[in-house]
Amino acid sequence: MKKVYDFNDYKKAIENTKAKVIEMRILAFALWKDHSKKCKAKDLERVYLRDILEISAKRGNCFLSYRTDFEKPALPLNFIRKAVQKTGKLPLPKHLVYPTGISEQPRNGILKLIEGNKNIIPSNRLEFWTNIADAHNE
Repeated sequence: MKKVYDFNDYKKAIENTKAKVIEMRILAFALWKDHSKKCKAKDLERVYLRDILEISAKRGNCFLSYRTDFEKPALPLNFIRKAVQKTGKLPLPKHLVYPTGISEQPRNGILKLIEGNKNIIPSNRLEFWTNIADAHNE
């Protein structure tokens, strides 16, 4: 296999293995909020992952069912906040509209390193590094 310098090289290398390549678009990424409720000491007995033998989910339910013993019936595990349970569905997340990118200082350091040593990356492969997105601070 030849050297892989950027994403397009990587994509071609993977396609040569007869694998299906799905190029990720920025709108495929979302910022999901945490809608789980926080467990308090006064709540009923906590369930630990190490004790769960079976867990199941059903479409349309806002809870999971779990078993800690195969001889006993499944118990509901309510982990979603009550406000979300009342509506019956999770709110849709916000989708990213621009790439996260990297901040200016590391980007400039990488570009200096590449320009200082021409043997690292061929000049026709610099497009990725010169066009990489800047970090947006929110």
